Amino acid sequence: MILFLIFFFKAPSLLLDYLTKIGEICTKLNIPIVWVLPSGLIVKQGYLAEDEVRIKPFYYDKSRFVLKVTNPNVYNKNKQIRAFMPNLVHSLDGASLALLLDTFFKEGLKNIFTVHDCFAVTANNIHSLLEFLKLAYIKIYSDKTYLQELDKGIKQNIKYVYGNNSYDEDTRIIKTENIELELPDINVVLGHEPKLDFERLKKSIYILN
Repeated sequence: MILFLIFFFKAPSLLLDYLTKIGEICTKLNIPIVWVLPSGLIVKQGYLAEDEVRIKPFYYDKSRFVLKVTNPNVYNKNKQIRAFMPNLVHSLDGASLALLLDTFFKEGLKNIFTVHDCFAVTANNIHSLLEFLKLAYIKIYSDKTYLQELDKGIKQNIKYVYGNNSYDEDTRIIKTENIELELPDINVVLGHEPKLDFERLKKSIYILN
């Protein structure tokens, strides 16, 4: 799936830069990163920071222990930014699996085994599995509006927490009491989207996974 995402864009660095900036902005605003998958599942990423507390449990012993206590009011900046891209990719893997199983069972097929992005079926159903898997991937990645919807969801979450006036659609500026940030433009990423012939991909005997 990572390969599919990379080849989907001529300039994958633009997508990575966009996601990194989104992670930085949400962390500075101290809000979770929220996105909706094509399967309808809502994902909320919120790695909280941890405070260290040193204790000396026994007065007769000099030994000290360090306890890590979760801080419910602060997000772990580095982890939030670092984890966003892989978590998005893994969640899309999960959405692909959900779409695959939905089609598989609707066709009256029952025996399938999956581990993450690995699939196994009886020999007589291999062709059906490949066809359904291609359709699931194409359904997700041929939808040009998905990243726009992801971007829209980020903006909605900011407005939900800080109010409708916190974000200006024209300037892409976010303003709170003591923070002013510029949201990256998703159209810069979409402007480098290649023209792929998905009808030809349906006929392909190979799958990049």
